Amino acid sequence: MGAGCTFRVSFGGYCLFAYFTLREAQDSQRRLQPRVDWQWLRSRFDYTKTRDSVGESRDRPFLRHTLQNVLVVDVKHSCIVPLPRGSPFVALSYVWGAGRLDDLKLTSDNIDSLMSPGALDNTDLPATIRDAIEVCNCLNERFLWVDRLCIIQDTLDAESLQLKQMASLYSQAVFTIAAASGDSAAHGLAGVSLAREEVKEVKLPHELSLVENLPDLDWLLFHSKWWQRGWTYQEHVASSTLLFFTEYELFLYHKSTDGLYRESVVEVQFSPFFDDEGILYNIEEYSQRTLSFQTDKLRAFAGILQATCGNRTSFGLPWDHFDEAILWDSKGCDRGLQPEADMEIFPTWSWASAKGPVYFADASSFLYGLAYWGRFDSGPMSNSKQAIGPPKTRQDPDGTLQTSLFSAMIAWAMGCARPMAPEFLKANCSKLEYLQRLRESRITIDPSTYWSYIFHDYNEEIFKDIPDDLSHMSGRILVHTQKASFTLDQKDLNIDGPYGRHQMVLARYKGKIVGRMELNVAAEQLFQSWSRINVDFISVAISTDTQCPRNIFVFRENFREHISASEFYGCPCSVQGESLINPQDHFKECPHHPETDSAWHEREVEFSQMFEGDKREHRRSNFEHISDLAITDPDGNVFDDIGHVPSVCVLLIAPSPVQKESITMYQRIGIGQVYLKRWVEAAPKFESIVLE
Repeated sequence: MGAGCTFRVSFGGYCLFAYFTLREAQDSQRRLQPRVDWQWLRSRFDYTKTRDSVGESRDRPFLRHTLQNVLVVDVKHSCIVPLPRGSPFVALSYVWGAGRLDDLKLTSDNIDSLMSPGALDNTDLPATIRDAIEVCNCLNERFLWVDRLCIIQDTLDAESLQLKQMASLYSQAVFTIAAASGDSAAHGLAGVSLAREEVKEVKLPHELSLVENLPDLDWLLFHSKWWQRGWTYQEHVASSTLLFFTEYELFLYHKSTDGLYRESVVEVQFSPFFDDEGILYNIEEYSQRTLSFQTDKLRAFAGILQATCGNRTSFGLPWDHFDEAILWDSKGCDRGLQPEADMEIFPTWSWASAKGPVYFADASSFLYGLAYWGRFDSGPMSNSKQAIGPPKTRQDPDGTLQTSLFSAMIAWAMGCARPMAPEFLKANCSKLEYLQRLRESRITIDPSTYWSYIFHDYNEEIFKDIPDDLSHMSGRILVHTQKASFTLDQKDLNIDGPYGRHQMVLARYKGKIVGRMELNVAAEQLFQSWSRINVDFISVAISTDTQCPRNIFVFRENFREHISASEFYGCPCSVQGESLINPQDHFKECPHHPETDSAWHEREVEFSQMFEGDKREHRRSNFEHISDLAITDPDGNVFDDIGHVPSVCVLLIAPSPVQKESITMYQRIGIGQVYLKRWVEAAPKFESIVLE
């Protein structure tokens, strides 16, 4: 293998750096030509077919649904035909781009004519599609699936069978041609009709040469329009084998073996590039892609949803992970309250309503649900209400649930679920004894079974007071859970998130901090006018990520200079003045409080010594703050390690501009966490409400 070297070339006062490989005459790096080496490509396909004839179907059976009513391009007869049962086919993944108005598409008007042999010979096909047909010819593949020629475009909607089975279609293709260069269908495939970038090579004595190093596949994809577009996401995720046409060379990738073959290198490589970590991870990745039309957001992802969840989804939220899915967040989402016209596209509770990337804060956590979700099921004769749940059973390989189940059980004992909790769930013993009680009671740690415990006497009757006529507008869901009211306080605090910095919005009850919220830009502006008035929250779940509401631990550098610990924690002295209140009336977090009685007092002192001045003051205030929120046994010992305070995952909601006389409907505005103890102190009420 040649050795990599960096060379500096100077001219005219400028310096250029280039990375080359010093190559011997007989080296493992192949010399590339402007056009594809079809003989090499055929040999790669023949080799891999003998190694893995079963392919990806062994590992992803959910993508092996029987395909229905599939049309394909018959390469041999140059026309559109129904795919013969059991016949192999190739799929094309490409960027449509702006295109021309007269670019050929399959419609209900031209389908009959395009099914005549030779029909495609007389049409002006975009270069990428014409080249894909040539690839099939050279590889002896007769049938090619191309969306614009194989789906009737003027009858397409979000419920289309062809959209729902698209992921299965790409998975079952022999391979997918990925047009990973260019920005439109008119670009063509590099190496077929379009010459590839020339590789720079400098001849040296003794049969040596300097050859420009070619970019890796991940670099090429990250800088391609193909990688950025929304429609191509499910195409690459679902495909079992991908043949990437890039401006430099070919890459052949097999997911079943993780083998990556590149035209310029003799040896097989292994790519960690493609991961599959579950549907919420897929949504996070997909949401970073771009779409020409926001109305396509669910259509372009319908195949993945159908393949992984079947019909068990509502506006992109999988029923098996509904609590985690509805706790999405997006800094790029720039809406506040939505008018009715916008809600006809996507409801506020769906991640599809966000106008930027989304992420799921609790996707990796085990959530113990507190909300009973329902939906309208509109039939041909009548409407009904159906429950969503229970959540999917999840494994616990690292024992996370063993140490955090007690938070969910204590929440039940404190009244966060409607059924009366068993007496043994009360925290009137040590944590060790408490866990022993759970073991002896045979209460499982799985969130699905927990859901069955607390909702065992629930049914659709719990939504009986919600009128059936609300189902006339799609995108409305039902929830029976607790609702509480708090005030919002927008301090000058910022936190880092996956997609930028958020402003920390504190929720308060009777002046005390109860938790924190994550709001998008428009919602932050909306609640500036609502500051210091009550707003509504509903409980969703208890999270195993129980370290007190994220980023409530704050230090001096998080504050503007004028915000003291007293003001931050809401002590009356920050308003009335220290001299005007009794010492005992200071909040415990206030430095002027006369006593320190934290459950973690020794650790508090130890940790505080690590900081100086104002930082020490704020650190000690934090310890005092969480000491009053921790779950303790009768002797005052905390149930968990320092900083781990049970909290409730909540949705911040606001009344919808569209209302009914008999019921208040709400929109989802943001997410947050509220300390469990503070939630209970606020005396939340059980209600059945409608989100839209």
